[in-house]
Amino acid sequence: MRARSRGVLAAAIVFATLVSHGARSNDVVAADATVPAIEQEPAAKTTPAASSEARATPSPPKRVDGAVPRGIKITVSEDHGGAQVRFEKSGALVALRAGETIASGDSWAALALTAIAPGADPPPLVWEVTELRNHGEPTTTRGFVDLHRDRDGVRATLALAEAPVTRDRLETKTFSCVAFDDGDRGVTTVCRVDAASVFAASLTAAEPRTGIAVAAVGMNRSVKLVRLDAPLRSKHEQSLMFAFKDGIDGIEVRADASWLPGEDEPSFALTSLRRRQPAASFNPGLVPLRR
Repeated sequence: MRARSRGVLAAAIVFATLVSHGARSNDVVAADATVPAIEQEPAAKTTPAASSEARATPSPPKRVDGAVPRGIKITVSEDHGGAQVRFEKSGALVALRAGETIASGDSWAALALTAIAPGADPPPLVWEVTELRNHGEPTTTRGFVDLHRDRDGVRATLALAEAPVTRDRLETKTFSCVAFDDGDRGVTTVCRVDAASVFAASLTAAEPRTGIAVAAVGMNRSVKLVRLDAPLRSKHEQSLMFAFKDGIDGIEVRADASWLPGEDEPSFALTSLRRRQPAASFNPGLVPLRR
């Protein structure tokens, strides 16, 4: 991975207006229905000499038997030759993926599929639900949305997939993060954060909100779940971060992912930085000016 200069916590203030726990990060995201959500078959591996863009292809998620989590709601509405798929689970951080197009948000996410071929079933989508389990650790469940077209339109059914493969963990008293392979060349990081406000942004995307989702969960919605998506199917490098305050300290957590030409697999680093924030000081030895 290429070396990057670490952003200081002051940068988090700049990002405060982008995505915070109170911001509405849920957006209906447009996706091409002809693009598979995942690679169904591994691509042939080439050597760097044969292609400057050589990359291995990880195994896509596999279907498994089992019941999907309770409380999931899936709805499909058709419009002008396309379809909008909305995935909901109250009190969770959810995501839908079609290729590198990812929609995520607090309790719901939606993809607007375009270019659905007449009479054909769109490729399956991938769904993910992140909740707090195991004493507060963020746990992600993954599955598929299978779309079928019949006389009455496009219908959706849900299936379960194997659990994501963990790539890294980072835990302190105030936050807990788990990074896992997204099954399609990229890395996703989900974190539990004990803070009133969380500010997050992509440092490499043209739109800083890209790949970012924040959900308020738990009793009184006092705990935040943060999702940082770093797909690498077409991009070589992704850097995302979030920051929050812990007393008089500022904490920054950063996820850096890259997959450069000639590398067999992506490189990933999950790091954190704690820094005491500047504060006005009082010097009792100073004598006030008198007029």
